[in-house]
Amino acid sequence: MRKGLRIASVILVVLLTSCSGDDESGGPNTGTGDLIISAMVGNWVATSAQFTTINANPVQSRDVIADGGFCDLAVYQGSRFTLVIRNPGFPDPQITTGLLVADGDFINVRLDSDPTVDIRWNFTISGNNLAIDGPLDYDFENDGILEETSANMQFIRN
Repeated sequence: MRKGLRIASVILVVLLTSCSGDDESGGPNTGTGDLIISAMVGNWVATSAQFTTINANPVQSRDVIADGGFCDLAVYQGSRFTLVIRNPGFPDPQITTGLLVADGDFINVRLDSDPTVDIRWNFTISGNNLAIDGPLDYDFENDGILEETSANMQFIRN
């Protein structure tokens, strides 16, 4: 009988010490970045997609949406994404693919075109609205030459 009580006590202690109060937040390693990526899964349509050159003279700036183009974002389970930007008047879209990597309260972007470099974009999600800003290479003239830009994109869930 005592042996059975000791075994039951050991099992109870192991169960109690393996559980923690972090279950509601998704576990001890879940940060804001993980939560934002989870909330982003789905399809998004840009209401604004502003690109401004960083190191160019003269500075170029364009809001693809205001100029008649489009910008769509798809975020998949597993944190992969596809960003499609179509400049107004040009048939071929610029397609950017990559991986969103949660880093605590932040998200790093790892583009398929250069998977060894993590880029920091700022993400804000509120209901069906998503805002992203950060560095992104963008082709203003659809001539295959990418310029370094600061991107600011506003999306709504599709």
